[in-house]
Amino acid sequence: MTDRAAAMPRLFERDRLDVWYDGAAIAVIAVGTHGDPLDLSESDVETLIAKLQAALAQARSRARAGAEKYRSRWHRHLTP
Repeated sequence: MTDRAAAMPRLFERDRLDVWYDGAAIAVIAVGTHGDPLDLSESDVETLIAKLQAALAQARSRARAGAEKYRSRWHRHLTP
């Protein structure tokens, strides 16, 4: 995703708060400039939740597509 950095808040220059689906898993990073956990405002949490839900939707969509492809492949082999 190219819009990840723009969508997530940056509290300090080197803070990292992001969520993405990489095709195999949902990844989350939340680390402050000095390696400490981030303290998030309500709006930061809402943004994070929205990103998590979007990544989960992508993961579920891919899982459904994979399951459907698997079923149709086996159906071709089992049908006379």
